[in-house]
Amino acid sequence: ALTAMVAYRLAREIYGERVARFTVMLCGACVYLLMLSCEYMNNATALLMATLFLWGYFRMMHTPHWITGAWSGAAIGYCFITRPYSAMALSFPFALYACYLLLAAPRRCGRPLFAMALAGVALGPVAQPAN
Repeated sequence: ALTAMVAYRLAREIYGERVARFTVMLCGACVYLLMLSCEYMNNATALLMATLFLWGYFRMMHTPHWITGAWSGAAIGYCFITRPYSAMALSFPFALYACYLLLAAPRRCGRPLFAMALAGVALGPVAQPAN
């Protein structure tokens, strides 16, 4: 249920209200999402954290603020704790785009991207004893 709510916010941030409502309908009809949320594996947690990261990243692109960057980085950091390879594969294109933004508009995006990197890396030492 939390993933559907975050997917609604993500779709509303990118595309608007109409697509966001359609996203919730698709999340409710998706058998894969329902099966993920009823088992005790880490797939549901990783999907929620990846969706939170995407929502925070796109929100940070529209209105750059360091708090948005920090919770987006914390979400991808926690996703790295639960499923490291999925988190690395998901975040790689966004890291490349972040490098571009740091070169193109360092005053606008520097602080939020630094907060994102700091929050994501801060959760790294927690992952080592758990794995």
